Amino acid sequence: TLAGPNPDGPEFAEKNHNKFMILDGKLVLTGSLNYTTSAVHTNYENLFLLNQRTDVKGYNQYFADMFAMKRAEVVVPNPEPVELPDAEELIEGLRGPPQAVPAAPVWDELPTPRTIKFNDENFPSSLVRPQDPVAEYLIKAMDVSKKTIDLALYEFNLEPLMEALHRAKARGVKVRVVIDYSHMFPKGTRSDGDPSRRAANIQALLDGGFEVKVMRGVRSQGIMHQKVAIFDGKMINFGSYNWAKSADQSHFESMMFEDEKPRVAFYKKMYKWLWSFSVSFEEAEAHKWARERPEHAPIDEDMAIEHNGKKFPRQAFSPEGMIEDTILRAIRAADKSVDIVMFSFYSARIAEELLIAKQRGIEVRLVLDSMQSKIMKLDNWFAYYGFDVKIVSGPNPFGNVFWEKNHNKYIIVDGKLMGIGSYNYTKNAEINSYENVNFYYDNVDVAFFLAFFNMLHRTGWKPLTPKAPPEGLPTPQEFFSQERLESLMADYAEL
Repeated sequence: TLAGPNPDGPEFAEKNHNKFMILDGKLVLTGSLNYTTSAVHTNYENLFLLNQRTDVKGYNQYFADMFAMKRAEVVVPNPEPVELPDAEELIEGLRGPPQAVPAAPVWDELPTPRTIKFNDENFPSSLVRPQDPVAEYLIKAMDVSKKTIDLALYEFNLEPLMEALHRAKARGVKVRVVIDYSHMFPKGTRSDGDPSRRAANIQALLDGGFEVKVMRGVRSQGIMHQKVAIFDGKMINFGSYNWAKSADQSHFESMMFEDEKPRVAFYKKMYKWLWSFSVSFEEAEAHKWARERPEHAPIDEDMAIEHNGKKFPRQAFSPEGMIEDTILRAIRAADKSVDIVMFSFYSARIAEELLIAKQRGIEVRLVLDSMQSKIMKLDNWFAYYGFDVKIVSGPNPFGNVFWEKNHNKYIIVDGKLMGIGSYNYTKNAEINSYENVNFYYDNVDVAFFLAFFNMLHRTGWKPLTPKAPPEGLPTPQEFFSQERLESLMADYAEL
């Protein structure tokens, strides 16, 4: 037995208040839970299971230090047997009946999207996680493809999707894949302390004889962040959804299928451009990149979409394909409302444009990711300026806070004009990375994603409104400065 840390402190106040258990020196159970019947049956408590090497090592050492303290008293067994009450007797002694565990959230049923017909199979034009079985539709698209599958993927670790690619290749379908450099050659350590290693799916692409190329960002911080698929050159797929377990199990995500011929044609043009600047595994490993790096992504000059007298392309790509400028023009075109749900929001230009819109009477609503907001203090900054801002993590209220994310990336203007894709509102996405945004106007897809936005907005929580700008930085240019971002990212990397 052990009291508190101060031997001269008042006996009634000094406590060993820890609540953890270590099994086989490998698994830690810790949290607020006391080992009592009331804690299990009538209280709101939490319990976390930790198996990451660095965490377990720390708990083992902590326990050993306490156990070895001179002040720790050895418990002498009672020579007389002690009769303990059983569970039923303990429960009867508690006040009132046990309370039921709160039910998991029931998410809204969203409007019915368009139906995309591809090789005699039906696909919804719009999908979101957690409501829709996104991975199942991707598998079906690969299973019914007859000639080609072209992929550009940032992450790839969902095993059933790899199995579908193997089946397609076995049928004679030509499969090409562009993978992000940082996932082909991962660096650093994982959260469990082990060295980072290539995902099994990506290794399977190399071992399975698939046509694989590697692409890195334009500069050191850039990434190939696309999540794009082109099936038989007739149907495309894009959105925020990475082909990854975290996206499927722990994120709010958005994704679309599309067969509109002009959109498909431009995506084929973009993929040809991306493939031409990507390099083989061996060249990427040796850092033998294409001598002529692309100045900018292909630009869609067919301004086929119009809102309030302003024209917009069907799609825009980065690096430096004028995505940010197009987003700014969309905000300026608003005459009623701007709704944005965004994972990473570090753009001073877009933040400033939203301030201007709010000042001219536009209703601006924001749904931001919890973890990203903590890093940036975004919620405090937007709340200080009186924005209607909500914070959301992932769909699982009892999930790991580090994995649960609001990973969506889209804007809806006046409930009619939508821009959706892989693009975060950051300078890195604009000038260093390979991204996409796709514009739609006043159709069922916009209604679908507006309903999803409303659900997230209702689900989220309001941040506290500070009396002064966070860190004393009042303007977008100061708050979103490159120096501040680099400092925050460096601090986060150390953590």
